[in-house]
Amino acid sequence: NALNCIALALAEGHFWTESISRFKDASKLLENIQDHPATAELSTTILYCRGSVHLANLEPTRCLKQLKNCMKMIDKNKGFNSDDQMKTIWGLSMLKMGDALLLMDEYREAMKHYVQALDALYKDASNNRVEIGSALLRKGRLHQMMGQAENAKRVLKECVQWKREIGESSGEVALALSYLGDVYSDETSTQEAIRSFESASTLFEAFSDEIEQSDLDLVAGKTAELNGDYDTCVKHFNEVVEFLEQAPDERKIRTCYDFRCIARIFERNGDEDKALEAYDMSIAASEDADGSLERASTLFYKGTFLVTRGSMKNEALKLLESSLNTRITKLGPCECVIATLQKIASIHRSNGDTEETANTFSKIRDCTEVLYGDDSEKVAPVLYELAELKESTNKGEALALFGQCLDIQKRKLGQTHPEVANTLQKIGFIHASKENFHKAYDCYAGAVDIQQIIFSDSDPRLAETYHMLGSAARKGGDPERALPFLLDAFAIREEHGYQRQICETLQEIGHVHRQLKDPTAAISCYEKSIGILSEAYGDMDEKVGDMYLSLGHAKRDNDQTTEAVQCYVKALNIQKDAHASGHPRLAAPLRSLGVLNFQIGNLDEAVHCLDEYVRIKELNKQIEAMEYILTLEILGDIHRAKGNYEEADKYWSMALQIFSRNNEFIAQHPGLGQSLSNRLSNNSNDEGTGLFQGLMNGITRGLSEEVMDVGVGRPLPAQEEENVIQQYIFME
Repeated sequence: NALNCIALALAEGHFWTESISRFKDASKLLENIQDHPATAELSTTILYCRGSVHLANLEPTRCLKQLKNCMKMIDKNKGFNSDDQMKTIWGLSMLKMGDALLLMDEYREAMKHYVQALDALYKDASNNRVEIGSALLRKGRLHQMMGQAENAKRVLKECVQWKREIGESSGEVALALSYLGDVYSDETSTQEAIRSFESASTLFEAFSDEIEQSDLDLVAGKTAELNGDYDTCVKHFNEVVEFLEQAPDERKIRTCYDFRCIARIFERNGDEDKALEAYDMSIAASEDADGSLERASTLFYKGTFLVTRGSMKNEALKLLESSLNTRITKLGPCECVIATLQKIASIHRSNGDTEETANTFSKIRDCTEVLYGDDSEKVAPVLYELAELKESTNKGEALALFGQCLDIQKRKLGQTHPEVANTLQKIGFIHASKENFHKAYDCYAGAVDIQQIIFSDSDPRLAETYHMLGSAARKGGDPERALPFLLDAFAIREEHGYQRQICETLQEIGHVHRQLKDPTAAISCYEKSIGILSEAYGDMDEKVGDMYLSLGHAKRDNDQTTEAVQCYVKALNIQKDAHASGHPRLAAPLRSLGVLNFQIGNLDEAVHCLDEYVRIKELNKQIEAMEYILTLEILGDIHRAKGNYEEADKYWSMALQIFSRNNEFIAQHPGLGQSLSNRLSNNSNDEGTGLFQGLMNGITRGLSEEVMDVGVGRPLPAQEEENVIQQYIFME
């Protein structure tokens, strides 16, 4: 017992090696007196004290060994004379094992030990009041390290309340209040943060012998900043930085935390150079603690800071990936990991790397599903984001993801929630892009039904859906059904004065009039749009170019071929002025010019325009489209007319290959594949090579005039093929 007391006295003076030596001597003596009734109890006490000294000497592995032996002895000997004291030692051993595990960066295990320690201490709460308060502080602080802000706030408040109820006024209470203030500050609860910091400051001053001066300066600086006195804040922080730069190694994790707090306040006040310097100091303080969550948090916040500045994105990405590696290893799926993945995704997105962005969102989805369940409403927005990213590369996968999102939204948010309408719109948009206009119409109609309930009659969002609904009806072959929706959209947009949107709907109304065989009314819509856009944005605005393209189509319908060519040339020149060579917006004018030149017999000019169209579409990976297939078909027809049979076969074969691998095209236009096959089988250099007399005669040349019905495996009759080409080449 005397040796144990000497060891404890040496530990008080931080003579760790000498202290541990005395503990060993005491334990050795006890081995010779196992039959003494006090041996087991004293052995337990020595093991506990020795483990505590190893912990203080930053030897967590040795600490764990001694404390495990201590607890085994307590569990083995249930008949201690002072049984309550042993229960307390058991609880405190569990608490210190949590501390040791924390030193080893084993955060989840540390939390388990803190929970078990509190359970044990609460069983004899009247004799463990101070210890319970200390355990609550540790648990709350660990929640904070693990990024569990709500849990941290709850437990730290419980800690402060407990300590106040037992009449404790100490440096530990001040620390709990300081950490609580940081949590409030992070969630921008300014007044609560100020109250916590002021209470902490009062206690720090009262117990200055228990705390470091930097603690007082730190809370004073934080309080000054929240009260709008940034200059005073900086003065206090300068004192803190001077101390932290000389801080001992055993304090490194808290030093990392303190520097990060300072950096974030500098950043919040736009003091970027100081913020960057403080972040670097925080990282330097923890350079040999790669598994530390405090270090991971600093890497996260510095990476986020660099992203916000819009500079050094590659460095930011490295910092965030390093933070992610630590967080996922130490915490598993959690909000911190999700937040880090979201930042990484934002960098990939800003770099235009859609594939990596989608891969990162897939990880976010997996993490969210593990954390909350795959049926949680928190999964829905992740599925929505992921689906949007997949739209450009895999529409089928995007549809499946939006479908999963919609299913969750309907069950968790209700059938008439605005987000349900948004998702229906997105699904409708993809169906429209895949030319499934009837499905698109149904989705837009579902969205409108919801929006008519939750929005006013003049809400611009309702106008947008009316427009899409009308467009889907028109493209699906029902212009009469489309017109009322488009007129409603036009009325709302005109009321709000949204000029681009007004002209967008006017253009669609013009398309409806063309389908209704009224090109004069269509021309009026397009010319009105050109006037509005030119006045608002100038004659060379790219949307003006789009309108000239539509106007050219209407002029062609009206047998004004010369004017149509002029409109197409104008459209092309506007797009060339706005975009670099190879931009997708140059494709449509080139296509229309090419086909119209074919129609009037200018075959060389037609080939020139259509070849350039094909090049642009291939460059932008936009070949899986019916208009592209038809353009290849026409190019083949032109070369056939010029006697270039091999070239004709090449283009028809390309068209047939793309058509045949798309089941939706086959379902929508079942005879087109056979029409292409007929071209290939009937192409012979023995036939005449004279110019075709007109576009449709050229397109349908070689088809059997006897074919009148259409089915899978049969070619299109001439009139239906003409309708298909009219829909895809001369409408949009």
